[in-house]
Amino acid sequence: MNLLSFKPVRRRVIGAVEKHPVAFLIFAALYIISPIDLLPEAVFGPLGAFDDVLMAMIAWAVLKGLWRRRRAAAAERKRIEAKQWALDETERAMPERRPHPRPDHRRGPVRHRRHGRSRTGGR
Repeated sequence: MNLLSFKPVRRRVIGAVEKHPVAFLIFAALYIISPIDLLPEAVFGPLGAFDDVLMAMIAWAVLKGLWRRRRAAAAERKRIEAKQWALDETERAMPERRPHPRPDHRRGPVRHRRHGRSRTGGR
């Protein structure tokens, strides 16, 4: 049974790589360079290089994922800045609406329809 086929272990390993991708890349570089391997080349011959190649492929995938995330974040920042710029331009183009100094300026004294008298009692 493969250790990474066990789902909780796989989730933990993938979660750790997603949380600390730079640390994983440093570990992968040290593993590839180091003479200590899970499958040593001296014992297994060309098959011994398989673990180094596998680690390099995983590191490349993590690096590619980091690059995509960085580009997506930059595109999102650019989109937000463009939206904010458009809002700023709209605010500059439209004059500010100020309330009229007298709120009831549209209506004169309110008159009752039936009797033609104002509410204050005078005509």
